[in-house]
Amino acid sequence: MKKFYFLLTILFIFVGSLYAQNEIFTSFGAGLTVPISDLEKSHKLGFNVGANAGLAFDKMFGGRVDLQYNSLPYKNSSYGSFEITGDPITIVTFGADVVISDFKKIRKKEVFIPYGFAGLSYLYAKAGDSKYGGLTITTERDSKLALGIGGGAIYKFTENIGISAELKYSVTLGGNQVNYIPLRVSLSYIP
Repeated sequence: MKKFYFLLTILFIFVGSLYAQNEIFTSFGAGLTVPISDLEKSHKLGFNVGANAGLAFDKMFGGRVDLQYNSLPYKNSSYGSFEITGDPITIVTFGADVVISDFKKIRKKEVFIPYGFAGLSYLYAKAGDSKYGGLTITTERDSKLALGIGGGAIYKFTENIGISAELKYSVTLGGNQVNYIPLRVSLSYIP
């Protein structure tokens, strides 16, 4: 959790240092996290919270940093007379994305702006204890790099404020796969 607070601090420092720029954008939001692949077998639909801040480099390209916290509850099940239970898996990511959008519209109000992004993330996953009958399997922790691709759209209802919705698919590099899709609805602010 200390790493999460440290990364959140870095994100806010980044936002503060960009405040003098005209073409910056930020968003804070929450949503659902959908487990896929092997993770889907053991965990249920969860939640996420996150924030990002970015800078438009020109009319079509920008960059952003993104911080997310995801939690996926364990699917309780049984095997014969044994109950299998477990704690949720938590996934914290800190990433950098290249964003493609029509940044000419960023200062207009009552406008719909779709966007796409791709990038690299540092992922920290912590699986809680699992219990199988009287046996307890201890907590596992793993950190790795992940490639992500996604898209979304923002509807700006004022010059500075809008609502955005996005989804992102991440693939971890090497070792055990931690695959999930966060769906997030955010309040966006363009200072």
